[in-house]
Amino acid sequence: MRPYNLLFLDGNHENFAALETYPVVEGFGGSVRRLRENVFHLRRGEVYEIDGRSFFVMGGAYSIDKAWRTAGSSWWPQEVPGADERAQAEAKIAEVSVVDYVLTHCPPAQELRELAFDVDFQAMPDEYNKWLQTEVADKLKFGQWFYGHMHLDRWHRRPYTPLFECIYDLDGTGR
Repeated sequence: MRPYNLLFLDGNHENFAALETYPVVEGFGGSVRRLRENVFHLRRGEVYEIDGRSFFVMGGAYSIDKAWRTAGSSWWPQEVPGADERAQAEAKIAEVSVVDYVLTHCPPAQELRELAFDVDFQAMPDEYNKWLQTEVADKLKFGQWFYGHMHLDRWHRRPYTPLFECIYDLDGTGR
């Protein structure tokens, strides 16, 4: 076993059928799925306290390639948070109103549009990006927001930071 905990949030290509078989336990100030003694899935719509910092977590994203995937094998309908998960997230946001960090898989709509100018692609926010904008970004006060869906490292963008291969040091320079 490693001498640290490994925490992760889901994206859109997870095997949700397998992930949902792991037990839900209390950890880090919220509910988590425990996959191993020190491996935890951070659940959607939760706020966690980790090393004295607060983190709002909301995984999931739409798969633009699901037409080429097989339902239940390489694509799962749970990839995007459903109405219950979104309602839970909205309630948590109303309860806490301020966190140090937001961790999501995909960015909110406005960040997606702005990132498109930075890296030259056509932004097409979907319904989930728009929900993240109106119900999370516009309502929750936060210091920094990290997301990974775009498979880019742009650590200089603040307060939104797309991460892919970089490790972001919360105590240091950001790299």
